[in-house]
Amino acid sequence: MIVLYVLFFAGPLLLLLVASLLDESLGGSLRTTNWTKFFSDSYNLGAIVRTLRLGATIVCTTMVFAYPLALVARFGPAWLSRTIVLAALLPFLTSVVVRSFSWIAILSRDGALNTMLTGLGIVSEPLRLLPSELGLVFALTQIEIPLMLLPTLVALRRIDPRLTEASEALGASTWRTLTRVVIPMSIPGLLAGSVFVFSSSVTAFVSQSIIGGSRLVYLSSIIYSGAMITFDWGSASVAALVLLLSAGTVIALALRIGGRAERAIYG
Repeated sequence: MIVLYVLFFAGPLLLLLVASLLDESLGGSLRTTNWTKFFSDSYNLGAIVRTLRLGATIVCTTMVFAYPLALVARFGPAWLSRTIVLAALLPFLTSVVVRSFSWIAILSRDGALNTMLTGLGIVSEPLRLLPSELGLVFALTQIEIPLMLLPTLVALRRIDPRLTEASEALGASTWRTLTRVVIPMSIPGLLAGSVFVFSSSVTAFVSQSIIGGSRLVYLSSIIYSGAMITFDWGSASVAALVLLLSAGTVIALALRIGGRAERAIYG
């Protein structure tokens, strides 16, 4: 097992680190030139901020939509719960490329969303949603909702029904039971979903390219450009490691908080 870990995970990371330190102008010697050049460019720093902001935004938007659905699936009729779970699983049978392109038909100037908004008189002229970060948020929210919904639903189903029954028996309203019992006990599931959504959205190169366009530059775009267009493997390696480290730091913090919350709840 350790050998497989070294070969398929630690090995490529080590090669990536070496590539980020190679300075071809000095005969391939190991230097921090690529790192210095990367962080001295405001273009790259803006990409880092934009990437992390996109991940945090998608976590928030998916949580807003997924949590009510998870509550309905947990406490609603059995047929409705099965329907919601099936609807959450079905997108996994479709390529993310297909789903991203389908959003072009929805978000374009003559697409379904603008047609509906102008038809209802909400806007006087079609909104410019392609390419835009707002359109990307719409698309990624729909794509990533299952990754937030399913872990949250698992956490909700772990809640002992006797706890909610005891809360209601003691005179607590439905809202108070929700805020004092259900939501606190579902925090581990929300944090697990946040980890999945964040890691998936910050690395969603296909959706970022198709919906965001070339004007919105994220770390994944810099990696692709350096590796496949300019063949600047040093810069591409630095960008890849920065993406890995920044996303890994956020994920590690979320897992730490989730572990503490789970121990506090379940002992």
